[in-house]
Amino acid sequence: MPAYKDTKRGTWFVKFQVTDPLTGARKAVVKRGFATKREALDYEAKHRTGGSEVSRVTFREIMGKYFDYRKPKERTRDRQTAMLELHFPYVDTGISRISRQMMMEWYLSLGEKKDLMPGTKNLVVKVVRSIFKYAHDFYDFPNPSAGLKTFKENKKVTDEIVWTVPEFNLFIGHVKLQEYRNYFYFVYWTGLRRGEAAALQIGDFDMEKHSVHISRQLTDRGLDTLKTAGSDRVLTLPPTLWEFVEPILEARDESRPWLFGGETHLPYSSISTQMSAAIKASGVKRITLHQMRHSFATNAINAGCDIVAVSRWLGHSSINMTLKVYAHLLKKTSDKMVATMDELMKNG
Repeated sequence: MPAYKDTKRGTWFVKFQVTDPLTGARKAVVKRGFATKREALDYEAKHRTGGSEVSRVTFREIMGKYFDYRKPKERTRDRQTAMLELHFPYVDTGISRISRQMMMEWYLSLGEKKDLMPGTKNLVVKVVRSIFKYAHDFYDFPNPSAGLKTFKENKKVTDEIVWTVPEFNLFIGHVKLQEYRNYFYFVYWTGLRRGEAAALQIGDFDMEKHSVHISRQLTDRGLDTLKTAGSDRVLTLPPTLWEFVEPILEARDESRPWLFGGETHLPYSSISTQMSAAIKASGVKRITLHQMRHSFATNAINAGCDIVAVSRWLGHSSINMTLKVYAHLLKKTSDKMVATMDELMKNG
């Protein structure tokens, strides 16, 4: 490991080659300005293995390599990247500097976030673990995510996470701004996903058939395709709901095309703020916007609606998905069916 004297400047310098930890290519390193030969040799000994290069490789760089390797759909890649940028604080940290302690502290803080569904938390954890495993398997980086478990998910919808109609009416009476009141009312009585409702424009409605075509959703990146192919659907609105929607549509035009908002869509941050304020003011139990969707399905099933019809209305990919979440509610409708059949047998 030689060091060289710069006779013009009176200092020492070193030059050597290192291996790029991501590409495997060899590249030359030249470092000048050492006061002594010993300092120059110490620098070379420390960095010849590429240690400084390795420490500068960020989680984001490995994440990019991981997605290149897995080749997911562009939409999936964009969504997961945005998700990690929002919920994983070490995206731009050197991946070799992320310790097990840092990961455990992040994991615990993620678990305490009440505004995130367990499924969302588990997706974040799953992607983070996959990226670290890829970094370990292909580039020999440590894997500080090993051992992180998924959060417990309760797929069943219980009374604690849905609003009855009286509870919803109490809540909606405390929403101060009309645009947001309209949005919450429509979501509760249609069971649409928040992005599906927020994406609605006047062109999605058929004025003659009193129906709405759900064909896209609004995400943090703007208008996007739907979650699944089965989510693309046309819903005929109940007469009472159409009477609510019709004057809103009549007040819209090409310059104000969004059903909720007019010139532009309602921002999610403001929707969340308005919902939280109305929950606090009304005193109803706190649920999430997605749980309004569960409220709709619960109301429909308890009222005796066919589970297949509910599944199609919600835009689920299969009836099995609907049954997995709402099967426990069918006991009530089963009892109602027994009573109905008994009445039919008695009275013909």
